[in-house]
Amino acid sequence: GGRPAQEDGGADDHAARRRDAHAQRIRPLLKASYVATHQLGGWLGHATLGHHMGSLLIHLAVVALAWRLAFVLSASFGMSPDIARRAALGCAALVALHPLATEAVTYITGRSVALGTLFALAAAVSQVQSGGAAVALARSLAWQAAALAAFVAALLSRETFVVIPALLALVEWG
Repeated sequence: GGRPAQEDGGADDHAARRRDAHAQRIRPLLKASYVATHQLGGWLGHATLGHHMGSLLIHLAVVALAWRLAFVLSASFGMSPDIARRAALGCAALVALHPLATEAVTYITGRSVALGTLFALAAAVSQVQSGGAAVALARSLAWQAAALAAFVAALLSRETFVVIPALLALVEWG
């Protein structure tokens, strides 16, 4: 066979291509959050502390949005405000304390999940707030614009949040 020898293309070559592809991902809001928390760490005198504080603040915002979404959805099912608040509190506590949430808070590299979740929940809350007969058209359009902006922000944080429109459609049709 007069075929020229080809490169091995083995595991090392594959790993290098994966690293290059990972490095080329564009997550501008994630990167901006790293810059902001690095600055915060500089002001505090400890860069890592700034990153962990930023991740904790993002997690607390996720918990607050989870509470709001659960409250609005519970109320939309006809629950009394008191029962809806209790259900929302239980949901928020689960989000706050669940062991799967620890990576997003304790590991700096886990921030893309927390940041994307923050914007995904903001999109969901905005979309749910946009509905209902009591909402005027202009206000409904403003909530829908906020939902779209939050969706774009989630995509700019982590590309796997591309599923948000499908999830929001399920909420709307559910």
